[in-house]
Amino acid sequence: MEHTRRLAEKSDINEFVTEVLREPAMISELIDIITTDKTSIRFFCTKVIRLTSEQHPDIVFPYFNAIAKLIESNNSFIKWDAIAIISNLVCVDSMGKYDLIHQEYFDLIKEPKMITAATVVGNAWKIVMHKPHFESDITKRLLSVPDILYYSKGNPSPECNNVMCGHVIDCFDKYYSVSKSRDEICNFVKQLLGNTRKQVARKAESFLKKHHLCERQVHTDCESDPTRKQKNYER
Repeated sequence: MEHTRRLAEKSDINEFVTEVLREPAMISELIDIITTDKTSIRFFCTKVIRLTSEQHPDIVFPYFNAIAKLIESNNSFIKWDAIAIISNLVCVDSMGKYDLIHQEYFDLIKEPKMITAATVVGNAWKIVMHKPHFESDITKRLLSVPDILYYSKGNPSPECNNVMCGHVIDCFDKYYSVSKSRDEICNFVKQLLGNTRKQVARKAESFLKKHHLCERQVHTDCESDPTRKQKNYER
């Protein structure tokens, strides 16, 4: 097929996305390649679908069930794109298809491979915004991240856990204002002010300032450290 030949040649991905937008039936062909081909063409195909879902999720939604199966893929690259695509489709999911895979989708947060978990966390805010009935459950799962063991090169990695906590802060930042668990989120972020990964500690401080929680933090922590209040307001 012409499309397959061009995929093998790694044609410009934006041109392919434009073609898919004009001819949505191409998505079926791309999914067939993803599930049957053994070459790197598969990854080009998942990226095309992901970029299409970012622009026009309605065009991709008819293939929701096929894409949902891809989060079970043994190939990480396919899995990661599938996770992102699904999060892009919830905004047009009037049929409640996502609801049927919610448990499976968010169980991926507990995968030992940090990038898989990070991809779920990084896209979780989209689901909260379009599926607010899942907000409490999603927040509870995100709050559990410090207790999850992530691995790097086959070994438990506290640093991976720190990185994940940073991703959680970023996600909370997207929907904190509409959350029903603001106190729990606030306490979670406060605990990360002293994180050994400086980038995470800075994210925590920025979050508290952005959401006007600094005074509460200062009041709580400065009784034992009189200089803390001055430091917070000088920054």
